Amino acid sequence: MKLSRWILASVAAATLVAGAPHDALAKPKRVINATVNGKRLKPTPRTVFLGAEGGTIGFLAQAQKIAIHGTTKTLLVSCAVVLAGRTYPFTSTDCLTSYSESKGLRHPVLKVWTDIVTGATQVTFDSYDGTNIAGSFHGVAPAGPTNAGLPPVTVDGTFHGVVQQGNPNR
Repeated sequence: MKLSRWILASVAAATLVAGAPHDALAKPKRVINATVNGKRLKPTPRTVFLGAEGGTIGFLAQAQKIAIHGTTKTLLVSCAVVLAGRTYPFTSTDCLTSYSESKGLRHPVLKVWTDIVTGATQVTFDSYDGTNIAGSFHGVAPAGPTNAGLPPVTVDGTFHGVVQQGNPNR
């Protein structure tokens, strides 16, 4: 009797899992398509992050291309905006861009470009429903102080996917 209940429970569970929509079982999808100075940044999927922090009083998009024997590239776009209660689409210039390249393991060479003046980065939020977000960005970031001789980088891209919510009490 116990074996037949176990078989019945196993079949029921397998039927539920097999009958569930594929999206219900998948990891939340986050996509950032970006170009840096006209070259496509191909982020490692597990490094793509979209976040709405502090009760949605901020937005962060992060993408990183990890390379063991090449150049690791990291892109951050962040905004100090209130996302809840907005009419979409809307554009904000209260945003910053940071881009870095790191090469080598023994004697690493780090190049950093960072926009430290709000207004040089523009983010358009096409939609946000509290869970999913979509939009685009454009920014120009000058070289950081350690490599001030480098020309600025221009970053363009789009993003969409599930946002990770931060602490709503912040």
